[in-house]
Amino acid sequence: MTTPTPPEPGIEAQSPDANGWLPIESAPKDGTEILGFWQYVYPSDTAPTVGYRVISWEYWPIADRAGWVDGDGLVSAVNVYTHFQRLPTPPVSSSANSSPAAVTKADAGLLPPASATHSKGAA
Repeated sequence: MTTPTPPEPGIEAQSPDANGWLPIESAPKDGTEILGFWQYVYPSDTAPTVGYRVISWEYWPIADRAGWVDGDGLVSAVNVYTHFQRLPTPPVSSSANSSPAAVTKADAGLLPPASATHSKGAA
């Protein structure tokens, strides 16, 4: 687990808003995962599209710059993240000797069923 970093120089410590959100400028930039709130107005829209992602500040070698990266490896090409919250701590085990069971992608339903896979050239 990483140690939280202080805000960037020049950014004063701030209190969260009524819903617990802090400005993204005060987020840690040491690889710590946080919950990021984003909003973006697409050219054909009049209202912003909004969402939440677990993100961390990382160096992006392809663009030779750092930015907010989500769990899928997607880098925010524009500043869409406006606020953040720290992630909660993991649940406490009910037994001192038990640990959470590992969940695979298949267990979580993230892999397609075998019958849905296709090979090249299949009809």
